[in-house]
Amino acid sequence: MKTIFVSYAHEDIEWCRRVVDELKILETSHELSILVFWDETIEPGADWEKRILDAIDRCAVAVLLVSKSFLDSEFIKTKELPHLIRLWEQDRTAVLWIPIDGCEPPAELSRVQSVWGPDAPLADMTANESIERLNALARDVAEKTALDGAPGKEFQEIFPRSAEDLDREMTVGMGSRVRGGVYGCRVIVQSGAMIEGHVVGRTEIDVYPDAQIRSLVVCPGSVRLQHRCVVGGVAAGTVKLGGTVEIAGDLATRRLDPASVAPSTQIGGTLLVDGSIELGARCKVNRIVSSGDVTIGQDSEISELVVGGNLVLEKAVRFERAWVGTGVESVEPLRCSELHSEKNLRLPAGSQVEAASATGTIKLGDGCQVDSVSGSTIEVGSECKFRLLFGRVDVHLHGAVSFQGGTLVALRGAINGLEFVQEAMRSHGLQLHQLLLRIDGTFEPPGETEQGNVWTTDMSPDILELFEVHTGKKMALPIG
Repeated sequence: MKTIFVSYAHEDIEWCRRVVDELKILETSHELSILVFWDETIEPGADWEKRILDAIDRCAVAVLLVSKSFLDSEFIKTKELPHLIRLWEQDRTAVLWIPIDGCEPPAELSRVQSVWGPDAPLADMTANESIERLNALARDVAEKTALDGAPGKEFQEIFPRSAEDLDREMTVGMGSRVRGGVYGCRVIVQSGAMIEGHVVGRTEIDVYPDAQIRSLVVCPGSVRLQHRCVVGGVAAGTVKLGGTVEIAGDLATRRLDPASVAPSTQIGGTLLVDGSIELGARCKVNRIVSSGDVTIGQDSEISELVVGGNLVLEKAVRFERAWVGTGVESVEPLRCSELHSEKNLRLPAGSQVEAASATGTIKLGDGCQVDSVSGSTIEVGSECKFRLLFGRVDVHLHGAVSFQGGTLVALRGAINGLEFVQEAMRSHGLQLHQLLLRIDGTFEPPGETEQGNVWTTDMSPDILELFEVHTGKKMALPIG
């Protein structure tokens, strides 16, 4: 609730009562939450000076009735007026003053625009004229209290001005502009509003369609971004996204409600969600980090994905790198630079991946082109091309393969389908300079030299290092 403070000299009490009566009509408005304070509202026995100064501290609007008696009041000159001017200079209180008897305003008020000119004092008006002037005063007060950011207005910032305001709704009106931030318990940003600073809410923030917030939206409660709104970034407990929302930076939340992201949403930073995500078609997101499953809609573009569960890709999805907890499901061949799974990984036929790795089994569909593959067991389809296959247990070749200057490794299992490798090398006129090895096994490639229980051929230094990391053994250099 906002306080309207009325300052006057007791000699002008009749005028004050007329002003208060006009303002009290505003107290009954459903759109306003105000309390009109003047000295007759002070309860008997209370410390009147303390009550007045406290009311000044929390007032949103101060209405000053300027007269000769007002200027002669010692309490007004030394206590009320200096305090109000200080709050006005800090942009914490709006000051409205009206001329009563035509006297010149005090020097402190020379910088404050009057509600109407001092050459038209209330005392010189007819009854109808004074009624019209007081109605205008009430409208000015209503405009400054009904909407913290009134429609079409420009503000430095919007924030609670009293303890009562901490639990009050803050609204930025349609088409208004705020150069600073907006702070409140519940914050509403109406359509077409533009805010250059942060928007911080304690319980809820609701951003209407076509509103723009250039900085962060922060709320431990819930944030709703409606259609076509543009924001700099979001950090909230729960986020609800409308259609075609554009977020320049990051969106971090414990939960999306619902989990789906509308088509054509754009997020320039990271989408961080503690849960699952369903991304609509044609979305553009720089990075997705999710503790659950992630589904990417058709024609979407993602730079990086970190997925705690399963990654599901619809048609024509483009991404660069992905780290997944469970696996990847795709209706089309994959095209990316890096792909890693904490469990198993299956590349659809025709996929093109620079580096693929998995803690469990990797299955390459027919015709895959992969620069390097690392997994526990590697299943290779026919017509695949690769440079390095590194199986911590087995490597199984199920058809013709093609590779040049590559390496084939099975640390603790078998290399099955070696004939496909030899056939590929004969067809290309290559020599057997790849590493073919098996630890503590029975496979003995002919014509090679045994170094302990490791069979070696021509090996590059990086393969020697890789072997040592995975086995803890140093590999003997080849002889001759």
